Amino acid sequence: MKNDECSRVKTLAHVPGYRVDHCSCGLFHVCIGPVTVHMEPAAFLTFGDVISLSVEKTLEPTHPSHPTLSLVRGLGADVAES
Repeated sequence: MKNDECSRVKTLAHVPGYRVDHCSCGLFHVCIGPVTVHMEPAAFLTFGDVISLSVEKTLEPTHPSHPTLSLVRGLGADVAES
């Protein structure tokens, strides 16, 4: 929660509708639209990790699964088998 020590705020990142501030009280203020969440440094770093992992998983290309092929001894020649 924001306290009486909040006086100087340094904006770390800002785009329309979103903002992250680091306050002189030591908290990080994460603003998403009309909602502001006040976070301790450790919670802010954990939150950042969770968001980063979520973005990575969202952007990962999906690869169709293909059967693994292996060479086996056939009728006088090597043949592919799935």
